[in-house]
Amino acid sequence: MKNIVIVAYCYLSAFVIVDSSKGDQYYNNPMFREDEEYLFQFPPILKNESIWELHRIGEEIRDLVEQSANKSRFPCDSFFNYVCGDNSLISSVLGSTPRIKDLVIMFNALRNDDTIFYDGAKNKLINFYKSCSRKKSVDDCHVESFEHFKPLYGFIIARKFITDGDKETLRDILEKFLRRARGDGFLRSDGSLVCLEHLYRQLIDPNINFIPYKIDDVYRNLTIYPESYKHNIRNLERFHERQWYYIPCNSYATYSKNILDFTIYLFHSRNKPRSFYYATLNVHLWMVLFTNSIKYHEGMKYRVTADCYKLPSYINILDNARNLTVIYHKSLISAWEEYMMWKEHGTGEYDIKTIEVFNKENEILLPYGLSNEHLFYIYYTQNFCVFGQLFGDNVFLQGLKHNIKFIELYKCGVRLNMNPHIKCDLP
Repeated sequence: MKNIVIVAYCYLSAFVIVDSSKGDQYYNNPMFREDEEYLFQFPPILKNESIWELHRIGEEIRDLVEQSANKSRFPCDSFFNYVCGDNSLISSVLGSTPRIKDLVIMFNALRNDDTIFYDGAKNKLINFYKSCSRKKSVDDCHVESFEHFKPLYGFIIARKFITDGDKETLRDILEKFLRRARGDGFLRSDGSLVCLEHLYRQLIDPNINFIPYKIDDVYRNLTIYPESYKHNIRNLERFHERQWYYIPCNSYATYSKNILDFTIYLFHSRNKPRSFYYATLNVHLWMVLFTNSIKYHEGMKYRVTADCYKLPSYINILDNARNLTVIYHKSLISAWEEYMMWKEHGTGEYDIKTIEVFNKENEILLPYGLSNEHLFYIYYTQNFCVFGQLFGDNVFLQGLKHNIKFIELYKCGVRLNMNPHIKCDLP
């Protein structure tokens, strides 16, 4: 149990995706792809792809609610089950694995790309996939290929699948977070965030961080056979034990794990509403800061707040779990505040129309009984589906139970699980 809790401390480890085979109907539906009269009902403040994505998400969540036995109380009984339950069409994957159809698109783009890898890194990926396909399903082989050859996927993502707008959005969010962190004094006491400032500078053009000869250097000593999947897996296990992707943040981080993770996150984030960024990325950034705070500054205050939550005994005996309840409660509030600051105080070229964007997203979501606020809390909860209901309800989602905005949004009565009678104050 303690190991499960420790996993939650991994920096930016849990990013979420929305996945459903039903979603394909929106990508292939002529109504969304060809009917220009329909599309131009919307001002050009949202990309067509963003409009399609919002419709897809809205449809999935509406289907989920309609499948619920008790539509009015289900979210308030267990918001974890509402988002992560067995019937959920929304899923969370630890480690940021893209959807299968996206993996197929990226694999084919890599195979057809004319960039030359002189020492054969790309050929090793293709040969591994061939060996895997002799033993496993196509879907499994695409997932394994991605997990074992992430730098190559980072290369093709940066080269072909993210736009200047995607990069500017992420840089804007990071810049505002860093500015606030500096103002609050965190950067003076948390040296790890120097890495984040370095990353902010590197994201001007992620493509320059994935150089073919450097990728060749990474895979030069790896032997891959097109026929022998068993031997390939053994070689890859030894290869990953070297942890080649960890480079000090103050060096030229060509294959820094942070650069790679953020590039893949950019791929996930394309076409998503701003609520996605704040409920996934910002929550984890604030978690890093508050984890430092609890260790060095406010330990006693955190313990008092954790006592207020009345955690179950199997949670209460673990200091890490008790601390996480407070850390993620504070992180949730800070991420929400930043989201509202973006909406209400937009500045700069990319923020001039923030209110219009926010309102237009809500206009699209309204027919599905949703709003941007609903998506924020849904995306936040998706971060923790992988940890299971016991930790989800009693650790990571404690902040929702004491959040008046959430309770009002979902109309949770005082007797329901997500609206405890006593509300706990944060340190």
